[in-house]
Amino acid sequence: TMHHRLSIVIHHIAADGWAMIPLHRDITRTYAERGRGDATETDRPDTAIDYRDYLRWQAENLSDHGELAEWWRRELD
Repeated sequence: TMHHRLSIVIHHIAADGWAMIPLHRDITRTYAERGRGDATETDRPDTAIDYRDYLRWQAENLSDHGELAEWWRRELD
């Protein structure tokens, strides 16, 4: 019998307690599906926005640190 162990390390800035709930749900569901042979790479749902979209937005809108700091000040206000 093969045994596997998955460890995930995430800095607290990247994920909070609320973010861990869907992450845990998605990982355990996918792990169980793949263990039964039910899931494939194409079974993952499409998301409306992916990381490439975020990077594009950041490059287009936040060209220097001064703008980034000002953007965060406005958002947090």
